[in-house]
Amino acid sequence: MNGSNAPVETSRSYVGFAIENTALFRVMFRQSASHGADIDGAGFTGDNPYQILTREINALCKAANVPFDETMPLTFWAMAHGVCELALSGNLNSPSSAEDMCRAGARMLIAGLKP
Repeated sequence: MNGSNAPVETSRSYVGFAIENTALFRVMFRQSASHGADIDGAGFTGDNPYQILTREINALCKAANVPFDETMPLTFWAMAHGVCELALSGNLNSPSSAEDMCRAGARMLIAGLKP
């Protein structure tokens, strides 16, 4: 599929950010942050990674003539976030193996998108 690299690289970047900025990553996913806490005025600008991933997967589906489903970006995010948790808890050999695992997982998810 054309353009299929965007969700792969977004997922990989998410994992890379978590590994390089572990403390910040942990704060971002505390209970209050993960349940829609009001962050207006907190200095955040632009789309969050989930919004970016949703837009990329929607474009990928359109290009492949595959119906978009809201569970698709959530599945990508769950895979990437799971790899982050494995890496940060010391259950993977190295940070590069985490990024490689994320790339492979994203490619498998994309391969599953069939018209």
